[in-house]
Amino acid sequence: MTNGWTSPSGDDGRAPTPQYGQPGPPQWGPGAPPYPGGFAPPMSPKPGVIPLRPLTLSDIFEGSIATIRGNPGATIGFALILGLIVTVPVAAAMVVVAQIPTTSQGVGVGLTVLVAYGGKFIWAFGDLLLTGMLMVVLSEAVLGRRMAIGAAWARFRPRFWALIGLTLLITLAVALSILLLVLLIVLIYATLGSTAAIIVGVLAGIGWFLTLAFSFIRLSLAAPALVLERIGPIPACKRSWALSRHQFWRILGISLLAAVVVGFIGGILSAVITFGTEAIAMTATSGTAVLTTTLLVSTVAGTLISALTAPFQAHVTGLLYLDQRIRKEALDVTLIAAADPKASVSR
Repeated sequence: MTNGWTSPSGDDGRAPTPQYGQPGPPQWGPGAPPYPGGFAPPMSPKPGVIPLRPLTLSDIFEGSIATIRGNPGATIGFALILGLIVTVPVAAAMVVVAQIPTTSQGVGVGLTVLVAYGGKFIWAFGDLLLTGMLMVVLSEAVLGRRMAIGAAWARFRPRFWALIGLTLLITLAVALSILLLVLLIVLIYATLGSTAAIIVGVLAGIGWFLTLAFSFIRLSLAAPALVLERIGPIPACKRSWALSRHQFWRILGISLLAAVVVGFIGGILSAVITFGTEAIAMTATSGTAVLTTTLLVSTVAGTLISALTAPFQAHVTGLLYLDQRIRKEALDVTLIAAADPKASVSR
């Protein structure tokens, strides 16, 4: 048996057979009915970073931190590699833009800011990719097992392109929604004038933002489902939508609280780095050079900060997925059997 939390079937479609005396892998298909009344039995086992029962807020946060502490190479390492993939092209683009001769300094400043915030936009969708990558580490941590970055990558690699497809699918959907919103405003402006376009634009923008936020929460469990259940991007979106049904406010609240924690820690680290950034920027000779230097240092520093904080947010999302599987499909019974094949739980 490989040192990992495998799916119900191997690449050839046959169920893997655990070695004698070794726990078998959990089955990721639909589970048994939930506990009557939604209550778990007392004395829930805890072979790894979380107790195997419906999770509380403290369970989720403590489990996220414990996973990072137990697997720093695989968690922070994954985040750092992904951060470098995003940051290096953005930093190079900033340097190139700074060398472009322009007739107006404002044009150079505008291009530099555009490149910087374009990188931040890419990072937002990189978080989705990171969540899926770290699920293989989290899936082992809940059973009390650790993973090196090499083993984690070997487990995740077969799902890499499917996760890229999911990321592109969601990115395309967001881009299409923005395009439709802009076309609507332009159409209103062309037919009814600027006043109507402003009114419709504000109302449509608010509706677009609320719809986007609602959809992001309902689809936030898609990456864990895609990686662990070995399904495609569209089935993963449907799976997330089903698991998050009647759980929108719980998932939203915990996700927002995790974002606040990450933002607070990141803000402290950023404040420390800012002093050094300002000292470096003061050596530049022009306004564009000052801005370029500041944004360049901030982008690199932001990558390091994200490598330390992003795994926490990703693990919170992963544990929310496991929590919904436990609540709705009795996944804890499967996990208990995977951790200890002699254990049994009666529903």
